Amino acid sequence: MNRVVKSAQRVMEIFEFFAERRTRSNINDVCKALGYPQSSTSMLLHSLVQLGYLTYDKQARTFHPTLRIATVGRWLLDEAADGISPLHIMEKVSQATGHTIVLGVQNGIDVLYIQVIQATNPIRFYMKPGSLRPIHSTAVGQMLLSLKSDSEVRAIIRRINSEREPSESRVNTDEVLEAVAAIRSKGYAMTIGMATPGAAVIARALPPLPDQPPMVVGIGLPATDSDSEPLYAEILRNEIEGN
Repeated sequence: MNRVVKSAQRVMEIFEFFAERRTRSNINDVCKALGYPQSSTSMLLHSLVQLGYLTYDKQARTFHPTLRIATVGRWLLDEAADGISPLHIMEKVSQATGHTIVLGVQNGIDVLYIQVIQATNPIRFYMKPGSLRPIHSTAVGQMLLSLKSDSEVRAIIRRINSEREPSESRVNTDEVLEAVAAIRSKGYAMTIGMATPGAAVIARALPPLPDQPPMVVGIGLPATDSDSEPLYAEILRNEIEGN
């Protein structure tokens, strides 16, 4: 059951919309991108203006974020300044590959993509920040599972199977453990066409960050480029270790 409060979800999706768009936008832009009703979107945007998170240009009828949004999480960036910077790593990998770059964490039995840099290559796969994917069948998720003990992985698979509908096929625990063991040996994960048909993902874990859950950076690319697996895995390793 989804217990997310709708208004809270919409505020965060608006912030993510501006983070991706990086330009002034009007109400119709937000409604079209996020599928919100116009009246409630207008009320929400103007409320964020009153709270100081957005500015409003009355003449152009456009909204734009203020620096107050940046200050909310600035202390986290300051903590990471002397160590690993996930966003810096993502940007470097994006520049090196041109593919979609995702940053994922565990969210129950799923992977939550908390940050996404969209691809610049002509052939690309769009991924929305806040997207959820099954933890057992995605490269980012399997990489996260590889950081756990086998008993913890078994417990997660039992929970996945217990929450499935009778008509859904059960996840094979032995197959997941076999995939996880291979990832531990290689140091990275790769899946092809498991979450998105025609797409492949190569993922590596970031070193632990203070007071943060384990994080994994993944490269989303066309399955036709999967022959370059060693190259992309090495790019990830170099950028993570050289951060």
